[in-house]
Amino acid sequence: MSFEIGFYKDVITPPIGIHLAGYAHRTHGSVGIHDHLYSRSLYIGYNDRKIFIVSLDLLGVTEYIRKKVVSIVKKQIDIQEENIVLSATHTHSGPVLKGYFENHLKEYLEILPQKIAGTIIASYQNRKKVSEFSYSEGSVEEVIINRRAPLKGPIDPRVHLINFKTDPQNIVFLNYTSHAVVLGANNYLISADYPGSFIKWYERITGYIATFHNGACANINPYTPGTDINRVYDRNVGTFDDVDWMGSILAFEAAKKTRLSYYTKIEQMKYLSEKIKLRRIDIPSLEELEKRYEEAKKKLNEEETLENRWNYYMARNSYLLAKKLSRRRYITSSISALSLNDNIAIVFLPSEVFVEHQLYIKKKSPFQHTIVVGYTNDYIGYIPTRKAYEEGGYETVFPVTLLAKGSGEQLRRYALKLLNKLR
Repeated sequence: MSFEIGFYKDVITPPIGIHLAGYAHRTHGSVGIHDHLYSRSLYIGYNDRKIFIVSLDLLGVTEYIRKKVVSIVKKQIDIQEENIVLSATHTHSGPVLKGYFENHLKEYLEILPQKIAGTIIASYQNRKKVSEFSYSEGSVEEVIINRRAPLKGPIDPRVHLINFKTDPQNIVFLNYTSHAVVLGANNYLISADYPGSFIKWYERITGYIATFHNGACANINPYTPGTDINRVYDRNVGTFDDVDWMGSILAFEAAKKTRLSYYTKIEQMKYLSEKIKLRRIDIPSLEELEKRYEEAKKKLNEEETLENRWNYYMARNSYLLAKKLSRRRYITSSISALSLNDNIAIVFLPSEVFVEHQLYIKKKSPFQHTIVVGYTNDYIGYIPTRKAYEEGGYETVFPVTLLAKGSGEQLRRYALKLLNKLR
C-alpha cells in the first residue's frame, strides 16, 4: 500500500469592518487585523483513496461554505463529498458568516469558499510519498477550565500530535481541547486566538509545518491569568499577551513530545464517513417566538443596553431557526473517522460537543489512541450531556442548542460504532 501527504495554506482574513462572530455583545465591526486567519489543508492519500482534512480559522462551518467548497473541488479532483473534512478552530475573533450581518459580507462569502477550495486543490498538487510517522501525546492542565463547573468539572488536558515525516519539512497534526476565547467581546481585532499562536510557536520551535484541530470543547474555556472563576464566562479579561502565553505553553509541550517520539512505518490507513440523525429539541410555536422577537426588537430600539441586545439576539435567532426547523423532527449531520495502523484513530464530530462525550469516546474506543475533533462539516449548536440538560444553563436551551436531551449520548454511540467499523 502506498501513502501520500500534501499540505497547503492560504490567508482567509476578511476585510476590516466585517463583524466578528461568537459574542452577541459586540456593537460594531472589526477595526483592524492583529493576526491573519488561515485555511490549512492536509491531503492524505492511500492507494486510490483521497482524503482532505482542512482546518479553518473560523467560528464554525456553515452549510453554504461546505457546499460551495465541495462543488469547486469536485470540478478539478475526482473525489466523493464525504472525503472532504472541514473543521473550524472556533475562534471568536473571526468573521460572522450567517445571520443578522450576512448581507454585509456578500463579497467575502463569494471569495471565501474559493480560497478554501484552492488550498485543498493545492495540497493535492503538492502531494509527496510518506512512509513514516510518529504519534505523541502531552498534557497541559494549567491553561483550561470547565466553565460550567470551575475547578471541579472535567477537562481533557491532552495535547495530541501526529507527525508525518516528509522532505523537506515534516507535516504535523495538532489537537487540543479549549474554546478559542482567550479574547472577549471587547476585542475588535481579527485574530485566530490561541490556535494561531499555538501553530506560530510550534512551527518556530520545530521548523515543521503544523495544522490545528480543536477538540470537544463546548464547556471548556481558557484559564488565563486574569480569569475570575466566579465569572468564568467573562472573557473580556483576555489580552493578546494571554493569547501568546497560552499558545507558547502548548507549543513547548507539543515540541517536547515531538522530539521524544519515535518514527514508525505506516502500514495501513482506513477512512469511513456516515450520515447521522439526531432528534430536534422541542420548540415553542412560531407565533409565540415571533411575538417575543418583535417585543425584543422594540425594547432594543427604545434603549441600547447589553441586556436588551442579548434578549434581541436570542429572540431573533429563536424565531429564524424555528421557521427553518419547525417541520423537522430530526436534524441530520455527519461524522467521519480515520485510522493509522491499528492503534491510532481520529474521529470528526459536528458542532460544539461537551468534553464529557469526548472523554467517553476516548475511554471506550477500540483504538489505543483516539483523537476527537469538533466543529466539523456542520454547525448545529451545543451538544450537552443529559446531566447538563437537567442542570440547565446557557448551553442547554433553544436556540443555543437545537437538539433534544440524550442527543449527545446518541452522538457518541454513533462515533464508537464508526470507530469499531474501522477495526
